[in-house]
Amino acid sequence: EESVMDYMDAQDYTAGGFTYAAGDVNRVAVSWVGGSVTLVEGAGETLHAAESGTLSTAQQMHWRIKDGKLEIMFCTSGYIGNFPQNSKALTLEIPAGADVTVDSVSAPVNGSALHVGALALTTVSGAVRLDTVTAADIAVESTSGAVSLEGETTAEETALHTISGAVRAAALRCPEVRAETVSGSVQLSLDNCAEADVSTVSGDVRLTVPTAHGAAFRYSTVSGSLHCDDYRVKDDTCIFGGGACAVRVSTVSGSLTVQDK
Repeated sequence: EESVMDYMDAQDYTAGGFTYAAGDVNRVAVSWVGGSVTLVEGAGETLHAAESGTLSTAQQMHWRIKDGKLEIMFCTSGYIGNFPQNSKALTLEIPAGADVTVDSVSAPVNGSALHVGALALTTVSGAVRLDTVTAADIAVESTSGAVSLEGETTAEETALHTISGAVRAAALRCPEVRAETVSGSVQLSLDNCAEADVSTVSGDVRLTVPTAHGAAFRYSTVSGSLHCDDYRVKDDTCIFGGGACAVRVSTVSGSLTVQDK
């Protein structure tokens, strides 16, 4: 049998739910395996972290604050064993403006109404769902889980990468956007973007762009097809509406649809 997780300096961590002072933390790092992770922007000076389930000390999350960084681990280092059903749903209040990193195996990651620094979320099979997030930059990477950005997403740069999971972003207000999948579909609403780069193998791509802002897009494909009702061609570039957003789309067999919002 293999342990659920191993990490160094395990003796420095404390088990169980906790409260902490928002002013003591400017970085948050979570390593989680199952259950779920929900990120909430904390209000006030005292913030909370709690998880579901009746758990032994070894099964409980373990945490420490060091040099302004809050680190949360799924359980004690070296633990081998099972966890009760419906346990390990983590709800974490985070300070506004903090850098946040979450590494998950199968736990879905959710966050809403967040104002953070750098936001980096990585999952293997867990889905990622964000709703109305403002960040310095956003990076989401998933193997098979879907990535969904609801509400408005505001950042300097947003990068979304999956293998087989679908990618959907409802309203991107980001100068730079990158989305990459192998077989997952991509749906992006480019509300106020300067550059967008989208790459898929077999997944279809659907871009929604306000006509007044528009897009100048280049589409390269082996067997995919282009669907756009109103565009003009200039110097090998397709111009839709105002043509303000420079878009590059590359697929093998995936089709591209460009439409007004």
